[in-house]
Amino acid sequence: AYNGEQYAAAAERVQRAIELGSTAPNLSTLVIDAHFRANQIEQGLAAFRAAVTAATAAGQKAPESIYSLAARELQEADRTAELMGVLIERANAYPTEGNIRSSALIYLQSLPPAATRPEEAYQRGLSIDALRLMRAANAMNDRRFYVELVSNLAEDALPNEVLTVIAEGEAANLVPPTGDAFFAERKQTARDNLAEDRASLAGAERRAAADPAARLSVRVADAYFAYENWAKAEELYTAALGKAEADTGLINLRIGQTRYRAGNFAGAMEAFARVTEGDRVTLARLWEAHTRSKLPAETPAAPA
Repeated sequence: AYNGEQYAAAAERVQRAIELGSTAPNLSTLVIDAHFRANQIEQGLAAFRAAVTAATAAGQKAPESIYSLAARELQEADRTAELMGVLIERANAYPTEGNIRSSALIYLQSLPPAATRPEEAYQRGLSIDALRLMRAANAMNDRRFYVELVSNLAEDALPNEVLTVIAEGEAANLVPPTGDAFFAERKQTARDNLAEDRASLAGAERRAAADPAARLSVRVADAYFAYENWAKAEELYTAALGKAEADTGLINLRIGQTRYRAGNFAGAMEAFARVTEGDRVTLARLWEAHTRSKLPAETPAAPA
C-alpha cells in the first residue's frame, strides 16, 4: 500500500503491526510518514508523540527521523509554536551542529510576526543571541551567517567581537583573509575603534553603577563580554537584574552565555532555565539543549 501511494491504508496496516508487537525496524517512521503523506496531520502527530513516549518509557531515544518528519509537517502548516517545541525536543535528543543550525534559523525566521517588540535594536539582539548559539555549536557553515553576525555586532559597537568572529570565519575558510570588501571594511573599522572602546570601559562601568536603570549596565556588560572578560560581564549583567526596566529574558540569557563561554556549563544551565517568558524562551531552550551536551555524562547507578 505504501509503495502504491495508498498512504492512509499503509498507515493503518503499519499501525496494526505495531500494536501486534512487530519489532521490524522503522515502523514508527513509516506510520508517521504515511499519515502525513495522506494529509492526516493530526493522526501523524499523534503517532509521532506515541513513538516518542514509547521510546522514552523504554529508556531510549526515538529515531531522529521522526522529529524531522513532524517538524517539516508543522512548518508547512505554519504551526510555529508546535514546530519550535518539536525542534527543541530534537535538539535535546540529538544536539548536532545541523539540528542546532536549522532550529536557530527557523527561530529567526519566526521572529517578525512573533516578536513582541519591533525595535531594530531589539531584533538585532535576538539575532546576535541566536547566531552566538550557532557559533558555540560550530554550526556557522556559510559566509552569510558571518555577514549577519558581524553586521549586528558592528551596529552594537562591539569591535573586539567583530574581529574575533571574522578571525573565526577566516580560520574556517568561510571568510577570505583578503579581497572581500565587506569584511575588510568592518575589520578596519573595528581595529580603528578598538583602543578607544577599550579605554572607555572603566568610565562606562562607573556611570552604569550610578544609573538606576538597567540599560547602561547591560551595554557595558555586553562590551566586557565582547572582550571575553566573563567575570566582569556576569557581574554587570547580575547588577542589571536588580535595576529598573530590566529585560530579564535578555539578561538571564546573556548570563547563561557568559557562563557557557567561561566553561561553567552547569551555571549556564541554571541561568538559561530562568528565561521563562518573552521572545527568548525558545532560544533559551535551544541553548540548554546544546549546553547539556557539554555536561559530564551521568554515571549509571551501581547494581544493588
